[in-house]
Order: sequence, then structure tokens, then C-alpha cells
Amino acid sequence: MKVAPLSKRQEPGLNRLLREYWETRGMRYSAAYTRRYLREGHRIEILGDRFFVAVDGQEVIGCASVVFQEPEVAELRDLFVRPAWRNRGVANQLLLASVAACRTRKVRKVFALVFPEVADLYRAHGFREEGRLRSHFARGEDLLIVARFLRT
Repeated sequence: MKVAPLSKRQEPGLNRLLREYWETRGMRYSAAYTRRYLREGHRIEILGDRFFVAVDGQEVIGCASVVFQEPEVAELRDLFVRPAWRNRGVANQLLLASVAACRTRKVRKVFALVFPEVADLYRAHGFREEGRLRSHFARGEDLLIVARFLRT
């Protein structure tokens, strides 16, 4: 046995293997989709994104973004509020707008990687902790994986 990067000659075999594996998980993809997936990579799974801003007059005081992914999953990212505007409901409004965008796109599950000190905001919106990434970006800087099903 050997492990090596995928070659063009091996693509048809991997195409079949992936579709067999996905089918065991209830996901049906065509050979054409899988061929495109093998050639273009994971970026084809990203179906779009949307950015939200909170403003006061002309000043941007907060932001959030949503990345819509295949199949019916979204990731919330970059929820940030200027320190002077914290504890005034800005993050709450940004989170509400993000989840509403997910509902509009018929997202089944939405998740986020969040700092433990802001996890209560997500819990208040029905998110539950699913795991922890230890020292994810910097040593000692843990992130919680939180998620919420919008539909089953």
C-alpha cells in the first residue's frame, strides 16, 4: 500500500468510491458533480455568503457573516461589535439577522466557532455546545463549537 496525491488516472476510481461512501450517509451526488468536486476542491461546496453590518449614523459598529455550505449547512463567522457598543443588543441583532438569512436559504443546521466568553449569547438563541477546539488560533485560545438545528 502507498499513499500519494490524487492523479488524473485515479479520478474515476475515487469518483466511484466517494459516491458509494456518500450514499451510505444518505447523500446522492452524480458522477458529474463528483468529478467537478475532485477537480475544483471543496470550494464548490460553498454556495455563497452574506455580510451584515450594524451602523450608528455613518459609523460601522458591528458585523457578522454567514457562509452557506453544501448540504444545507451554514457557518456564522466574524460576529464582532466595537467595545463601546457592547451590551447594547448589537450582537443580538446581528445574530438574529444571520439566523434569519439561514432560514431564508432553508439551512438545516447552523454552527459557529465562538470564544467561551460569548457562548451565552448563542445559547440564548438556541445554540448548543458540540465541542471545543483547543488552542485553535493561539496557544491557550480555545473556541467552542456551537450549533443549532433550524429544521430536521
